[in-house]
Amino acid sequence: MTGRPSVSKTRGIVFISALVLVMIFSISLLMARAFWEREIERDMEGELIYRARHLVRGIEAYHKRYRRYPDSLEVLHKERLIRKLYPEPVSESRRWNYVMIPKRAGRQVLTVVPADLLPRYTETHNLIGVCSSAVGESYREYRQVKYYYKWAFYVGAKENEEMPDLRFISTL
Repeated sequence: MTGRPSVSKTRGIVFISALVLVMIFSISLLMARAFWEREIERDMEGELIYRARHLVRGIEAYHKRYRRYPDSLEVLHKERLIRKLYPEPVSESRRWNYVMIPKRAGRQVLTVVPADLLPRYTETHNLIGVCSSAVGESYREYRQVKYYYKWAFYVGAKENEEMPDLRFISTL
């Protein structure tokens, strides 16, 4: 009777084998999660670009129709120049920052204004685009820029050129 393993030894081997399988499965799930999180982030980057370009086309249509720039994105929706007021897809706040230029002639510096401060700037600046309010680093580069908050989309932007210098207005 020494040739057959005891029942307790067999149970121990089965238990250890089950633990190893659970560990392997858990590690596989963690690796898959990291992969899918990256894929979701990349999809959100694509959605950010799509939504921002949609809003810029609305601003261009408004300017073409009225020979001036809108005071807000809501005007574009009311005038049916955009289908929907898309929220910013990458940031937690879901709010866009606005790209503006001074109304007066001279050097046209692109100014990025947070949504909270937009009413203060509409008297002296034209709303020409949007910018992400997310502060994280992106997976891809957009116009040689790796940070979402520096991804400016605006009327007259040339996709094959580097992003111009941006002046950021702080809410602090």
